[in-house]
Amino acid sequence: MAIARDLERHRGVSVVIAGECNLPLCMRYPAMNAALGNVGKTVYYTQPAPSRIRSIRSSRCATLVNDLNGGK
Repeated sequence: MAIARDLERHRGVSVVIAGECNLPLCMRYPAMNAALGNVGKTVYYTQPAPSRIRSIRSSRCATLVNDLNGGK
């Protein structure tokens, strides 16, 4: 329960995020951030980027990772 205590002490200045998870579990994180008062302070919700923009960003990110791994 150390995590819960730490989050409680840092209400409004923390963020709870999820890695890969199933949908029911992922649905809990927005509620947790809302309960902690993080929304509008450390958490902001926006519209998802159009798929074309996401694919451009993904390819640029992949290029960056390859360059970094290659020592560039």
